[in-house]
Amino acid sequence: MKKIKLLLLILLILPAFTSYADIIIDQYPVKVYVKIDNVEEFSDIIIIGVSNCPVFSKKPFIVNSDSEMEIRKTCSIKFYAVKKDYLEEKGLDNIKWGKDKNVLKANETIKIKRTISDEPNECQEIHFTIAGFNDKEMVIYKSSQVYKYGNSHRPDKVEKFDYTGDRSKLKNNF
Repeated sequence: MKKIKLLLLILLILPAFTSYADIIIDQYPVKVYVKIDNVEEFSDIIIIGVSNCPVFSKKPFIVNSDSEMEIRKTCSIKFYAVKKDYLEEKGLDNIKWGKDKNVLKANETIKIKRTISDEPNECQEIHFTIAGFNDKEMVIYKSSQVYKYGNSHRPDKVEKFDYTGDRSKLKNNF
C-alpha cells in the first residue's frame, strides 16, 4: 500500500517539473569591455580603476584612453580621480581609494547586469566620457556602446549617448 501511495505521489508531482530540452536558446554570452575615452584631456589628473572581482587582482590600476577593461557579470569597477602630484607622493598602493579626501570617486560604479545579447555579437565596448568634476565626485557618463560582430558580414553597431546633466556646474579640475 505504501508503494502505491509513493508511486501515485511521484506521478502527481512529476508533471510539475518541466523539461526545456526542446527549447532553443537564442541568446549569446558576450564579453564586455569598458573604456574611458577622454582621460588625456585632464593632464594633471590620473584616473585609477579598482575592481572588486575576486577572480582577478583587486590592485588599483592606472587608466588611460587606450585602456580596455573587461567586466564580468559578477564584478564591478570603481573609478577615482587623483592629482598626479599626490599620486607620485603617496604611491598607488598606499592610498585608501574609498576614504582619502584627496581622491574623487566617480559618480558611477560600472557594473554589468546582463552579459547576454539577443544578437550573436563577439563583444561589446561601453565607452564612458569624463564630463567634469564637482566638489564631491568625478562625473562620468556612458557616451557610446559598440556591438562588435567579429567575422560576420555585419558592420559593428554603435549607439551614442549625450550627457544629460548641467555642464555649467562642472569644473575641469578639482
